[in-house]
Amino acid sequence: MSEILTVSASGITASKQDINLDNIYVDGRYVSDHTEPQSRISKTSTADVQVYAVTDAGALAKDRERAARDTDSIYRDLYRINEEMDADGFFDRQAIWQFLLNAGDTLQTSAYRANGEVQGMSFAGIFLQNGKGIAVHAGDSRIYVIRGDKVLKITDDHLEVTTLLQNGIINQDQMEIHKKNSRLSAYLGMEGLEAEEDIFFTKTFKFYAGDIFLICTDGVSDTFRQADLERLFRNSHDVDPSVILQVLSDRAYD
Repeated sequence: MSEILTVSASGITASKQDINLDNIYVDGRYVSDHTEPQSRISKTSTADVQVYAVTDAGALAKDRERAARDTDSIYRDLYRINEEMDADGFFDRQAIWQFLLNAGDTLQTSAYRANGEVQGMSFAGIFLQNGKGIAVHAGDSRIYVIRGDKVLKITDDHLEVTTLLQNGIINQDQMEIHKKNSRLSAYLGMEGLEAEEDIFFTKTFKFYAGDIFLICTDGVSDTFRQADLERLFRNSHDVDPSVILQVLSDRAYD
């Protein structure tokens, strides 16, 4: 008999704008359309399959109200496949891929109805089952795993500047400097999404008791270098997660 998967999760999102385009999904609960300056979700889950994600519609969005409606529709679809996979007892890569395609269709259809541009969206999420997981991302939202005192980035930003890093033309520190001026090379809502399946998925990975996942939009990754995160999460098992969340949020907000 497999052990019960128990995950304690907390999410926080904050914005100085009328509509917050950085939003969170915490295993069946989500924030997707609100005008509060700050919103939180906390939950401990023992479901067989668990899903945690963030989205950022701000990278290409011009119509904020439409972006908020689209995000709400996409999160409802994520909730549906979350429920279906939990009922089946395993995460299904093909179902996850179909969710990403559906999200792209939502954004494309919304643009057509509004007679406007497609509003691209960044997405980063993890799908967990027993001791294995898969990470999925599009755009420049990121996923890290904190194991012991080490912070490991398990996604590569879909940015034009990432190609320069992968080809050895620049280093990681230089990439972080150039990142703000680099365009997204992949995102939900892009043309030709259906031909790019492999770039959105990591390989299935193992995770262990005590691992911490950090899923964040560029508001956090633009603010904190990897060394900053390692200092912040050092001895984090002895700290209330809400304290760490507040530090991340306050500095990114500023």
